[in-house]
Amino acid sequence: MKTPITSLAIAFAAAAFSVTAQAVVITNATTSIEANLDVGSPNTSTWFFNTDYFASYGPLTASEWNTSTGSNFRGGATLQWNLTGINPGDTIGAVSSASISLVSGNDAAGNTYKAYRLTGAISGSTTWNSKPLLDTSVFVPITLAAANTYYSIDVSSLLALNGGLTTFGIAILVDNIADTGDKNFWSTSYGNQFPAYDNQNKLSADYSVVPEPSTGLLIGLGLTTVMVFRRRRLA
Repeated sequence: MKTPITSLAIAFAAAAFSVTAQAVVITNATTSIEANLDVGSPNTSTWFFNTDYFASYGPLTASEWNTSTGSNFRGGATLQWNLTGINPGDTIGAVSSASISLVSGNDAAGNTYKAYRLTGAISGSTTWNSKPLLDTSVFVPITLAAANTYYSIDVSSLLALNGGLTTFGIAILVDNIADTGDKNFWSTSYGNQFPAYDNQNKLSADYSVVPEPSTGLLIGLGLTTVMVFRRRRLA
């Protein structure tokens, strides 16, 4: 027959391990941040440029990004979303799907890119020197086959590694520019030239969130367990 103290320990244990992942579905969440390297030097504080388009002037590798050796005009496009259902201490669980949408620019046909996950949040005060590093363990290749076209990009592999970040940010770096033009892609309707694609910089995702276990509950469980062992030793 279980003693009251043992029953209490079992109750604490059951409560402690009852934390389960909660399903979350995001439908067309707009970006909280979208920007690119300014026309100034990447070593200055003027890192962010316009919020309508991302024009890159040459290939930029993840290594150059992470070591801050990228040269002028070669900044990667950054997009960041506030994740729904995740709070500080929670973590991303299983990711069923996640995709972003972009619109290619006038001279984008044949351009290739790599999308990487940002390992931290960015803000309007972020500079080239204070930017978060890229997670280089996985990237998503992107090829723009035609200009002025809507594209949906699968980024589920990036979101799955987001851990406990309450934002989901990516940097899209140019691998190769096929044309001499510098207009790569837009995330929104640049200058109202493409109203049919307006505000297409959306994140659509289906994932689970694992809530943070209650610290107090776990402490209580630990103390109760100690009491149970002590009672057994005295018996």
